[in-house]
Amino acid sequence: KTDLQQLISMTPEDVIKVLDEGAKDMGGQMVKYYFQVLSTAVEGVGNVVDAKDQEITPETFLDAMRKISIQFDKDNPKLPTVTINEKMSDAWRKVIEEVEVNPKHKEEFNKIIEQKRKEYNAEQAGRKLVD
Repeated sequence: KTDLQQLISMTPEDVIKVLDEGAKDMGGQMVKYYFQVLSTAVEGVGNVVDAKDQEITPETFLDAMRKISIQFDKDNPKLPTVTINEKMSDAWRKVIEEVEVNPKHKEEFNKIIEQKRKEYNAEQAGRKLVD
């Protein structure tokens, strides 16, 4: 912690470093809180896909896709941005690549997208426009 006397005697570069460190600390706390709230909400509605400490598979990815809401722009799905642990990014990338090249998984993915399209279209058809 920096007191006022230390701050007065610092160079502008040192002040910027102190402020930057404080901002990083605050940002880290905010992100941690954000993910705690998000985790609680996701668990509360049952949208958790848990690999149970096992290796993730294409089936894990497909299960996750079944649980999320997907919007469409004309006929194209607007797939959501997914935030994952940095340690898991390579594993998820490999699984997604497997889904893209394996005909069985690709077919299942396409079925999920088609089901999501039907759900989205039905939801949009039921919307009322406000004057």
